[in-house]
Amino acid sequence: MNSQVRFFVVFLPFVLLILSTTSCGKFNKKEIPSLSKQSVQTGDEQAFDTYYENIPELKPLDKSKVYTIRVLRVKDNRLPDWSSSEYEELYREIEKGVKKYLGYRIQMKEVGQKEIVSFFASFSETFMQPPFRFWVGNHYLRLDLEEDRKRLRETISSEIQKRSPQVVRNYIPENRRREVDTFEKTVDFFYNEFLQKHIEIGKTDTFEKTPLRDGVYEITQQYMYWSALLMNLREADFVITNSIIAGADDGMPIYVINRGGVTSALTENNIHNELQGTIGMTLFPFISNEEFFLVARGSIPKHRVVYIVAMMAVHEFGHLLGRYREYYDQPGTPYNAPRGLAYYDWYRKILKNPLAKIPVKLETLEKY
Repeated sequence: MNSQVRFFVVFLPFVLLILSTTSCGKFNKKEIPSLSKQSVQTGDEQAFDTYYENIPELKPLDKSKVYTIRVLRVKDNRLPDWSSSEYEELYREIEKGVKKYLGYRIQMKEVGQKEIVSFFASFSETFMQPPFRFWVGNHYLRLDLEEDRKRLRETISSEIQKRSPQVVRNYIPENRRREVDTFEKTVDFFYNEFLQKHIEIGKTDTFEKTPLRDGVYEITQQYMYWSALLMNLREADFVITNSIIAGADDGMPIYVINRGGVTSALTENNIHNELQGTIGMTLFPFISNEEFFLVARGSIPKHRVVYIVAMMAVHEFGHLLGRYREYYDQPGTPYNAPRGLAYYDWYRKILKNPLAKIPVKLETLEKY
């Protein structure tokens, strides 16, 4: 038994203690449901299949038009945030980047601000509708449950099988590649790394000296809840939060697994707007000065942060406007997601690539 395996065998009880949190709470007399696989009822899966089948296929968007993007700011008052002027600077940089790298013209228009728990509480009834009860409950991994930790390992195994050996290798540090030389060792590596990073993220303190995932706030950081919410959002096309999405689900791509569950941003189907989709974006991984993020992300010059976040938004607008799928083989362009949390390195490689601003021929999606 090698030292890393021994570490996790001994450390597992403490892992479970840290991962176990109260993940349901009340706010303004509305309860945000804490969903799991056990929440799914007979007929829910069919309800979601019917819902998804009835989503119209994505239509190409006209590059001669100017699209107004309604922006909603969602705030976690326990966490650092930007000033209104910094947000305005971000919106203008996104507009420039989308035109330069994607060829679309957009106008970002802020339509409101909301507190994050009350925002999620306003979707409580939506989360309990059969299609979305299935979507969230069936795919969200509750890491305090042994069954879901087994599903996490299965998720990692399945994702590794999907990717080429070179893609997988890119997410293993050079000094570890020689020892991670079999499929099982590769699964073990990503599983152990995921748990360790996920725990470290959870140790982050807030301004109130409470855990990042304290109580109901854990739900506001889960990808599957965000996905269901964005599908049903009517008041905006782009949601930006100073919080974080850092949970676990059974469809995580390798770059999210590699980050310990961190999703920088996501694009989801939406039948309520002309774009047929909605973007959700987080700031915390970019601006937190907590130890985990300083180490995983590295230092970013303060004057560059807005530009890096804007480039991450360009990546998402590639999904929303260009209908592009996720890419792993377009290095030095906004079409590849950043590897790990090395946002600054990713950004600099794009700037140095003279071909990055020339749209390449990319495959498009029928639905997100």
